[in-house]
Amino acid sequence: MSADDKSNKPSELKEAEGLLEPEVQVLQQTRAQRFCKFVKDNLFMISTIVGVLLGFILGVAIRAATDPEDRTARFMLWLNMPGDLFIRLLKLTILPLIAANVVVVSANLDPKVNGKISLVSFGYIIVANVGSALIGCVTALLIQPGINRGPANNGTATQTVKIAKLTSSDVFADLLFNIFPDNLVGVALFKTQTVYKLPLKGQLASLGLLGNDTIVEDERSTSNSSSVNMIGVIFCAAVFGMAARTTGEQGRPFIAFFQSLAHVVIKVMRWFLWLTRPASAS
Repeated sequence: MSADDKSNKPSELKEAEGLLEPEVQVLQQTRAQRFCKFVKDNLFMISTIVGVLLGFILGVAIRAATDPEDRTARFMLWLNMPGDLFIRLLKLTILPLIAANVVVVSANLDPKVNGKISLVSFGYIIVANVGSALIGCVTALLIQPGINRGPANNGTATQTVKIAKLTSSDVFADLLFNIFPDNLVGVALFKTQTVYKLPLKGQLASLGLLGNDTIVEDERSTSNSSSVNMIGVIFCAAVFGMAARTTGEQGRPFIAFFQSLAHVVIKVMRWFLWLTRPASAS
């Protein structure tokens, strides 16, 4: 063996050992370490499954240990409390998250630079939300939930509201009213809905006080139902985002604020998502 071979052998061995070191380290990992890594990487999913199983077991146990008369409304209220609080916290973050992201996205859309991609993306957002609203309105019109339920009687002389008589024209009118709101703060509190009210003359006629030949038509009016006008929120956010983009330097603080708001809300939502376990158990 020559001197050159002897001098090269240590270097070759070092290279071979360097290539084998990662494989050796992998082989040296114990099953416990791999199991801990698997649990850490899938902690959210595993804990959620455990919460569902635990809730199922507790539900069966409570049903077997208590009588139906013992499971009162107050008892069920506190039993469902974790899940109700979880839903409320998610609703708390959905509105600012959507509004902030729509403002940022619409502010960054530049048709001159991005071309058709910007227009298609913005159009997809509008069409998807308008389409979902249309599906919801048409479904409610066809199913008519609560149509067989009698009017609430609170002991006052209030007029009877008949939402079941809505027509397709009313549904599309409500959709347009909700897309173009008249109150920037109100879009987060209520949405417009058409209602038909029986006037006082009609109530008297229904009691037989005006004769049987009296013809009374319901009065059409618009009211505000307590619900978030999500279409109006998206429209306002998109308009303000595009306006901020066109103002140049003066609009950058506005865009930066909503970018920061989006990051903060996402962080808060991630914190709230850890409550999925007790919520799923309830």
